[in-house]
Amino acid sequence: MGFSAVIVAGGSGKRFSSLVPKQAVPMLGVKMWEWSAKAFDSSRGCEELIIVTPSLALGDLFSPSCSYSLPLIFTKGGSERHLSVLNGIRRASAPYVAVHDAARPFVKKELIEKLWEKCSKGFSVIPVTEVFDTIKVVEGGFISGTVDRTKLRRAQTPQFFSKEVILESLEKNPQGFTDDSSYLENTEYKIFAANGDPENIKITTQNDLIRANKILSSSIRIGFGIDYHRFAKNRDLVLGGVKIPFELGLLGHSDADVLLHAITDAILGACGMRDIGYYFPDTDKLFKGASSLDILGKAVEISGNPHIINLDSVVVAQKPRIGTYIDEMIEEISKVLSLEKNRISVKATTSEEMGPEGAMEGISARAVVSLLTI
Repeated sequence: MGFSAVIVAGGSGKRFSSLVPKQAVPMLGVKMWEWSAKAFDSSRGCEELIIVTPSLALGDLFSPSCSYSLPLIFTKGGSERHLSVLNGIRRASAPYVAVHDAARPFVKKELIEKLWEKCSKGFSVIPVTEVFDTIKVVEGGFISGTVDRTKLRRAQTPQFFSKEVILESLEKNPQGFTDDSSYLENTEYKIFAANGDPENIKITTQNDLIRANKILSSSIRIGFGIDYHRFAKNRDLVLGGVKIPFELGLLGHSDADVLLHAITDAILGACGMRDIGYYFPDTDKLFKGASSLDILGKAVEISGNPHIINLDSVVVAQKPRIGTYIDEMIEEISKVLSLEKNRISVKATTSEEMGPEGAMEGISARAVVSLLTI
């Protein structure tokens, strides 16, 4: 039993004042709607991602720039928000749905899973935050009163419901509310108010987008990784997940992929984690002969599935020449990291016959990664 994520990106965004729908505007190279999609894609209980777009004829505006482990389903939105939500829910195959505004790109996996845990016990649940400002009533340009804020809360998304319940309520009520839980108010169904996340902001105007990009930019982390492996006989030489024809391989507990080990360490370091040997020790039989592509994927999970911005790496080897295999390496790395290939660089150099690499004792690699943990 799980839920379908319905990510509503079908609005016209009139207040955003842009020729491009705001939900498709890039934020550090990733389209706004995809920030939410990536959060749901890694969340426990989510079975599919339903993206409600303004139109199915928008070219590349809503084509994904990332890869996803869950099914990605696109459907057309309606003339009003509640019609877009209705279209999305009708495509859902799970018994529960999470309706989320694509204009809230900072939704976190932790919030999603907390809400799902409550919903899975039979509750409709929405995230809310407290109101700290004093709220005034203005009529004709003048203050006419003050609202008691003690019971007021700001509603956020995602909002979790039984698919059957919310679908029936939407179909029976043609009026357009700005909030999906409003359809269940004054009915037999109670809606649980869970603590939301103050950082789960909604982008409505251009100023909101400027603020959001500042938040992202201030959250960028840099990681560096370096690794060395000696040559050994009767071993395959594997670099970047690609088997390279050569008379020698690299010595190691796993497949000894020195490039992927450097990349793994760079990601772990950027996330404030320990080194690769701490999580994948050479004393653990589980990793005997393991593919370093699998180790890299597990390291990304351990690190909390960060958003990787770009990766730069270099392999130092006197022999063999590996330039013809670099495109294949980038392809393999791209699939594991769900990262566009134009954001990955793999370079190769010799050490001009100096040092251990020049003496053909082994191969080394360095990697630098920039990423976001938000």
